[in-house]
Amino acid sequence: MWNTSRAAPRRFQMVTFGMSLTLGAALREPHLPVGRLDGVERELRILVDHHEDQLVAERTQIISRLRWHPHELDPGWTTPTKIYRTSAFDTVTAHLDAFGDTALVQRLARRLVEHLRMFTVEIDDLTAEITERVTLIAPSLLAIVGCSPYRIGATLAGALLRRRHR
Repeated sequence: MWNTSRAAPRRFQMVTFGMSLTLGAALREPHLPVGRLDGVERELRILVDHHEDQLVAERTQIISRLRWHPHELDPGWTTPTKIYRTSAFDTVTAHLDAFGDTALVQRLARRLVEHLRMFTVEIDDLTAEITERVTLIAPSLLAIVGCSPYRIGATLAGALLRRRHR
């Protein structure tokens, strides 16, 4: 039936199993409603997907690479904990400047810092746009302490899609 070898991660097996059940149901039942969002809900879903799946994931990968470059130049120096903030970019850049422009690792790290700056600005812009759309759809949810506009947007888009199937 399913590949249950120890090498295959359990989560992947469950996702694959769930997808096969969904596809099987779609083939057996051609009259099932089509799942789609229109209007503001669709735009919110696209923004949320682009925000998390692409931009934040790429920024996280760059941060992971960037942490090693200053360590290679100066093993005793620790990069800031919240390296995605502008103040951290300035701290890392100032530390890298101490090594001059001759070090290859220094030049690569400076490029990564510039990429992080661009990603952070774009993520902040998308977050503001998501907040606008969440305010239109459900402004009362923003008053709840601990609920970020991104999480509210993701939850709303998923709930609205499920509601249309009923």
